[in-house]
Amino acid sequence: MHLFPEFSVLIAYLGACTLLQISPGPDQMLVISNSIGRGMIAGILTVFGIFLGILFQAPLLSLGTASLVATYENAFDILCAAGATYLAYLAYKNFRVFFGNQDSTNLNQSAKARSSVVFQGFLTNVTNPKVILFLFAFIPQFTVPDKGHIGLQVLILLAILKINGLFINGSVAVLAGYANHRFLSRKSYTNWSSLFSAIVFLTIAVIFWIQIITR
Repeated sequence: MHLFPEFSVLIAYLGACTLLQISPGPDQMLVISNSIGRGMIAGILTVFGIFLGILFQAPLLSLGTASLVATYENAFDILCAAGATYLAYLAYKNFRVFFGNQDSTNLNQSAKARSSVVFQGFLTNVTNPKVILFLFAFIPQFTVPDKGHIGLQVLILLAILKINGLFINGSVAVLAGYANHRFLSRKSYTNWSSLFSAIVFLTIAVIFWIQIITR
């Protein structure tokens, strides 16, 4: 396909995508948290929600909104602030589990809970500053203006990123879900995993807010 990246460019791009997705961040921590705290199915549904971020990101990239966000720092800060606030909310929910105000053993019993983890994955991904920077500042560097159809090029690159993420985050969900199945029959262990997730989410949220305030 004429718009598809050349092989050497594709390999370099896949390497960059993989580095982005294996490095610790909100998306991966959410997958681990839900897989350990709620089970493998919840983790896989979280990965699906992260993939669905493409529904929000694709129009931004194809319509050139990416350059707007990259140009206007306030727009970027608003997105980052939304992500940091949502991470703080997830920290609050996990603290509730740890302190006994919410029963973690029933979290994955209903359709509402299943849709909840999908939405968590979606919202965390679309407000993840690391992903936003990659989409808006990095992906355009792999386009070739001479080929034309820049919008289609970035959509192809975005699709590659999201499919790569399915494999990487999906593997994380399976491994963490296996840990849940093997070790988490004890409720106390699940509660401690909730505390760990809460601390991680709160720490990342604080770091994001500090970056926004001091920028």
